[in-house]
Amino acid sequence: CLARREREAAVTLARFLLGLVLAAVLFWADGFFGRAHAQQWVTATVASKHLMDGDYNEFNPGLGIEYRVPETDWAVVTGFYHNSNKEMAVYAGGAYSPLKLDLGIANASLGVMGAMFWGYGSTPLPGVALIGSLERKGYGINLLYFPPKDEGNGLLALQVKWRTD
Repeated sequence: CLARREREAAVTLARFLLGLVLAAVLFWADGFFGRAHAQQWVTATVASKHLMDGDYNEFNPGLGIEYRVPETDWAVVTGFYHNSNKEMAVYAGGAYSPLKLDLGIANASLGVMGAMFWGYGSTPLPGVALIGSLERKGYGINLLYFPPKDEGNGLLALQVKWRTD
């Protein structure tokens, strides 16, 4: 039904805009409190690989924001993407990446991300992933591993990113 799809699109857009408002508040707070300048990244979700066979969409274009809280190992993340069920999905959450390594040509980090995901049915889904990042001179990649839960399917996801600050 067209009206249902329009309503779902409006709800998805509203959720993403709420995430953008959260990111904007954090950007403002960064300057207001006079702390060290935060890193701000634009992320582009690219692909996923499911760990079990199935009829999954593994091309997942989308955009997001990663805001690193100054002088901490924390980041706030939000964005949208075309999910594995061929629907638009929105996420908002946080990441903690305390393990860091300077590889000379790039910086690597490892941590965990927790977020809420909308677009997988009528109820928001909580999700937890291991996140590994490689970053070099204003660009990088994120590799996320979502373990299987409730006899479901685990997956790997890939994001590319560009630093904007």
